[in-house]
Amino acid sequence: MRLQMVGVNAKNINGLIFFIDGCIINVLFLQMATKWNRVVVKWDSVDRIFLTESYRIESKWTLKRRLWTATALLLGLACCK
Repeated sequence: MRLQMVGVNAKNINGLIFFIDGCIINVLFLQMATKWNRVVVKWDSVDRIFLTESYRIESKWTLKRRLWTATALLLGLACCK
């Protein structure tokens, strides 16, 4: 009854949208979890292809350095905000 009197607006629909969003995320996570074995097998085959000699590139930008740079950049931008 109160919803009919007040009407639908952003304040009173917020909880419902949050609940529905949580339910959808849980359903999608469960679907992914049940199919995880197939994903890992495919990922492993792709990973083995990229670990071959033809895909190796020597660079001063190692993965560790790239991750630290991206982390520092994001933290720096967050502090500036």
